[in-house]
Amino acid sequence: MLPGPARLFRPALYCVILLLSLAALISAQEADEPAPKTGTAEARFGVTFEPVQFMPPPVHRSTFENGITFYHRPERTIPLVTVLVGIRAGSVNDPPGKVGLASLTAEVLRTGGSAALDGDALDVALESRGAQLSAESDEEMTWIRLSVLPEDAEWGLGVLRDLLTAPAFPQPRLEEAASRFAVALRQRLDVPMNVAQALFPQLVYGKGNPWGWTATEATLAAITPADLHAFHERFYTAGNLRAAVIGDLDREEAERLMRSTLGQLPAEPAPEIDLPAVEPVQSSRVYIVPRDVTQNVIYFGHEGIGRFDERKFAAKVLNSVLAGGFTSRLFKEVRSNRGLAYSVFGRLGEGTVAGLYFNVAMTRVEATSETLGLMLDINEALTQAPPSAEETQLAIQSDVNAFVFFFDTSEQIVRQAMILDEFGYPEDYLETYVDRLKGVESEQVRQAAAANLHLDRLVVLIVGKVDEDFRRELERIGPITEISDEELRAEWL
Repeated sequence: MLPGPARLFRPALYCVILLLSLAALISAQEADEPAPKTGTAEARFGVTFEPVQFMPPPVHRSTFENGITFYHRPERTIPLVTVLVGIRAGSVNDPPGKVGLASLTAEVLRTGGSAALDGDALDVALESRGAQLSAESDEEMTWIRLSVLPEDAEWGLGVLRDLLTAPAFPQPRLEEAASRFAVALRQRLDVPMNVAQALFPQLVYGKGNPWGWTATEATLAAITPADLHAFHERFYTAGNLRAAVIGDLDREEAERLMRSTLGQLPAEPAPEIDLPAVEPVQSSRVYIVPRDVTQNVIYFGHEGIGRFDERKFAAKVLNSVLAGGFTSRLFKEVRSNRGLAYSVFGRLGEGTVAGLYFNVAMTRVEATSETLGLMLDINEALTQAPPSAEETQLAIQSDVNAFVFFFDTSEQIVRQAMILDEFGYPEDYLETYVDRLKGVESEQVRQAAAANLHLDRLVVLIVGKVDEDFRRELERIGPITEISDEELRAEWL
């Protein structure tokens, strides 16, 4: 994955330079499916609400003759039309030695224009119509988003058709994009949390595994316009594409416009994609990136679970109990009760192959040992004894009441539908989501923890100061490897 204007380093993914949030930690693998938010009013203030009765709004679907799946949902509140195109292609499809290709393809698709309208002319045309166009790529998906007035919808869809059939990918725009991304790569070395966020997945998945790699200046420099064209030709095909119209157009008109533009793309099937396997972490090991800082960053964990793991709903409740909000165990014990860390969170993540299980804290140098020990104890306790019935029900109710916020806008509703269809979720997934959450029992939460939180085979990463006493404690976890800033610069730059 590639840092850039739309997505920095790993993110929806692990690393953003200006914003640190839990959302940036969830791999793009897991960000591709709903994970209810917590930290609701009930969790914060002890207020009791009646359970939410909510059914996800419907989305129209149809399939065109060329293989494109078309989605539509009207939205009459404002006179705008949003066109959303989802393509199954991301950093996991980057070839070795050219990591960043998916992100650069999306970026230069937007900035470079097409054979019919070059990048500068495209910018002028968009601005004159008050339209917006963006393209970004994550681990497994590329998204193109167009926002136009209803009277310009046909023109906008024609622009998308040209970008999908005859992109320009000019060398100067490629160089500009690669240069911007390279600056972001250098900047991440300045912030310990950003270093940890980029490094931890590599340590878990392996440097050569696409689920863990990030772009470097060398891989960016190796990418040519011919590479962009080849990636585009392979993945930007009708059979690998989902397209939606959301907004102030009725379904008949939206489908007519879509059929006359993207519906005319050649009927090419989706490419066969061999997703890389994830080897489990075999034994505990410790990594230290020495830094002269006042706050240390702690990371520990290992590979997570698959997207369709049989315990996934118990894992969702486990996540809320462990780190889901102000009443979660990590937050209450580490931050509220002991004041050891301002920022602390964790998650048993799920993904297409395997997500990421991680626990994170930023704490005072002198409190690092205590903080790490407490976090390990909290995780272990969940594997040994089930949470109380009250704790489980609070976590479930918080998740259920937050479920509605995944459908705030028509665009969110349609994007969720596109994602769930692309990754093969059951048709009734959203309809049964709440009932399956409510069916989780405390013992099932413990079983999910015991089956998936392997505290005897952890990757532990400390970015910061480690004195001799703390080093001896870390040695009891596993062998220690130091990674210097010079090594990181040599590998990442």
